[in-house]
Amino acid sequence: MFQWPAECYAPCAIGLERFLSAELEGLGLGPTTLSRGGVGFRSDEEGICRANLWLRTAVRILIPIHRAQITDTDSLYEATRQVNWSSYMRVEQTIAVDAAVRDGEITHSQFASRRVKDAICDQFREKAGGKRPNVDPDEPMIPVHLRVVGNEMTLSLDSSGQSLHKRGYRPIQPKAPLNEAMAAGLLMAAGVDSNLPFCDPFCGSGTLPIEAAHRAMLRPPGLNRKFAFQSWMGFRRELMSALRERAKRQMLMELPNKVFLSDWREDVLDLTWQTLQAAGVGKFMRPECKDAREIDLAGVEPGWIVTNPPFGERLSNEKGLMPLYHQFGARLAQVARGWKVGIYGTSGGLAGAFARGLGVRSLESHSFLNGRQVCTLWVFHIPV
Repeated sequence: MFQWPAECYAPCAIGLERFLSAELEGLGLGPTTLSRGGVGFRSDEEGICRANLWLRTAVRILIPIHRAQITDTDSLYEATRQVNWSSYMRVEQTIAVDAAVRDGEITHSQFASRRVKDAICDQFREKAGGKRPNVDPDEPMIPVHLRVVGNEMTLSLDSSGQSLHKRGYRPIQPKAPLNEAMAAGLLMAAGVDSNLPFCDPFCGSGTLPIEAAHRAMLRPPGLNRKFAFQSWMGFRRELMSALRERAKRQMLMELPNKVFLSDWREDVLDLTWQTLQAAGVGKFMRPECKDAREIDLAGVEPGWIVTNPPFGERLSNEKGLMPLYHQFGARLAQVARGWKVGIYGTSGGLAGAFARGLGVRSLESHSFLNGRQVCTLWVFHIPV
């Protein structure tokens, strides 16, 4: 299978690399090598388990198994055939190939993934008396990742399977502008102290508060989900079982801080409540239907407000949201003295409106590529 320790690579959203690197170092999986959109490291079997179980900002954990120079999809096919795939999987196991291509002659990722799949299946067909692996695009037992940059291709086994931002607790995985991995990164970028109160007055489906609560309770993000490496040949399953049990013993049974969440959209709060319960934090917090411009933090020790208010994708929408941001900032200036605030969105104009209402300039900003959008976290400190 693998010669341990093996080279590994953890992709992430662009802008989260240094936070992911810090997570890996904290797990004892350094030194790390940062690149645009990911972090390289070396690991053994147990490290692969811990990385999948504990990393909050990574998308997946890849183990590269073959690199080659290619010129077209025919040479991609031949390079894939150079791998002895029977050393990594059995013919009865299912596969799927995910591909990312850029800056080269190969421009169609789906066609590239199909050529890799054909090469793997053809090799098995020749060696296994006509038998070949079946393709399962949703939950393959052996997910394969292809990356082509220019003329260099890298084939990797994906140890995670489904993206690591899918924590395994949501009754419904909504299409949202903020996924769990990005939310975790925002908390790190803002410098949130898990021992202080946390508030999200535009909570939506509850992503930020749940990530904040799990982080405060030392709960691993992968506790309730399965991973692709659990189907790998020769992988010691007892490792993962032992790590899960150790994590459960270390978790806090109570939330060490207060978490407040609210939203003015009453229609989303039923799902938010279901999600909080599924995530195991429903007994510590309950979403309220409240306008953020009426937020009340009287009597609460200063802590952190990190939120993702609505933002307009067109200038006309942005202009209509200016009063909301200004009024929200003005309200916080009245009721949140001593609090630190992180505002996440795409518009510097809206952030400026918030700052004018607050009467405080931002201390710092952090930019990220969220899908195809450049988004920014602006961090403020409201004076006492």
